[in-house]
Amino acid sequence: MKFEVKKDRWLTLLVILPMAIGFIVLLASFALEPLEEVTWPIVLTFISFILIGAFIWQMYTQSYYLLDRDHLRIKFGPFKLKVLYTDITQIKPSRNLLSGMALSLDRVAIYKNGKLWQLISPVDKDRFIQEVKKRAALER
Repeated sequence: MKFEVKKDRWLTLLVILPMAIGFIVLLASFALEPLEEVTWPIVLTFISFILIGAFIWQMYTQSYYLLDRDHLRIKFGPFKLKVLYTDITQIKPSRNLLSGMALSLDRVAIYKNGKLWQLISPVDKDRFIQEVKKRAALER
């Protein structure tokens, strides 16, 4: 069973707006400098913006949570994690600000062996929690 990642608009703007402004400033510096005088720091900065932009694009387009038969798989851009249901000791709604594989602050906290393991943000949070509890044999 596949769950999409919930994406807050304001958080998206918070991530993309500074990148866009920086990219525009960088392009303006190319326009203002003659091409033969372009310095390596500007070129490296340009390449860095392209790579960071590609990473952010991948996070927004290739992220999901998958409930397999015996484990939960998390795909968040280039990152992949999985945990056996038998290792999940608790799952509950969260608004924790810590970093996690989430693009929203409306999150789910997953505890593995009694410790906070991951924060995620499925679109249908209540259904996700219900399904994981059922598969992990956790009490409601």
